[in-house]
Amino acid sequence: MKRNFFVMMVALVAFSLNLTAQQTQQGQRGQRTQWNPEQRAEQVAKDLELNADQQKQLKEMFVKQQEEMTKIREQAQGDQANRREQFVELRKKWDADMEKIVGPEKMAKWKALQEERARNRRNGQGNQN
Repeated sequence: MKRNFFVMMVALVAFSLNLTAQQTQQGQRGQRTQWNPEQRAEQVAKDLELNADQQKQLKEMFVKQQEEMTKIREQAQGDQANRREQFVELRKKWDADMEKIVGPEKMAKWKALQEERARNRRNGQGNQN
């Protein structure tokens, strides 16, 4: 009786681990993880070794970015070309704003990190922080 119970528990644990692994793999291949502005600011501050004031400014900037992106998505429903064009323009503005906060050296480091992460995603290595 005890042995049957033990075998059933081991099978249940193995099945649940397999299911969890499959869900994780599907999540990695599917959509990217969406970070909130605070998480983004924390990660950038960590990556670029920023001070608390710079991190606070980034968080405020990321909140505004999120609001602007939501507004564009709502206004440009169905017009993907227009939306993409607006996002490109916003990206240039955001990069300039970020450079004002972190400085040119750290902005160069940030762009290099972004390029490396993009390469890793293209090569199937997922989100490398």
